[in-house]
Amino acid sequence: VISSRLGAESGLQARFEELIAPLVKRVGWSSTFRLSRIMAWAKLRGGFELVHVKKGLYFNVVRLKKVT
Repeated sequence: VISSRLGAESGLQARFEELIAPLVKRVGWSSTFRLSRIMAWAKLRGGFELVHVKKGLYFNVVRLKKVT
């Protein structure tokens, strides 16, 4: 999964992102794509574990490892 930005999980920023979601969706963006969404997918799919999250100033890097 490649995302230019992950939304906030909670707090004022998360609420703001939820409020503007309908507006940004009109141009094809998502303001509410969160790490919890990636983790829920990995859990549902099975066979993946989170091995790395690097929080940057502008973006985050999330690494999932496929477990065999």
